[in-house]
Amino acid sequence: MVLAHERAYTLTKIINADKERAKFLLKLKAEDATTQINALGYDFNVEEIREYGRVIRNHMGGHLRDNELDDISGGVMIAVPNIILPIDKIRW
Repeated sequence: MVLAHERAYTLTKIINADKERAKFLLKLKAEDATTQINALGYDFNVEEIREYGRVIRNHMGGHLRDNELDDISGGVMIAVPNIILPIDKIRW
């Protein structure tokens, strides 16, 4: 699945808007994170949340594959500032 740039950007805004919420969401399983995010008024599906989490994990580990670079090269920058969370703790 390729996460649409606009959708990734919206998820990035959700994550960056509130540090505590970001920590909470990133520790959840994809299904639970989807429920929490959608409770804020969004309509994401579990596959989108999983894809976003996979890109975050790869980005935090410093390893982006070529196809992932293509997926996010349309202007979406994934940044989770001021959040120090071990990669293995991100559930998505």
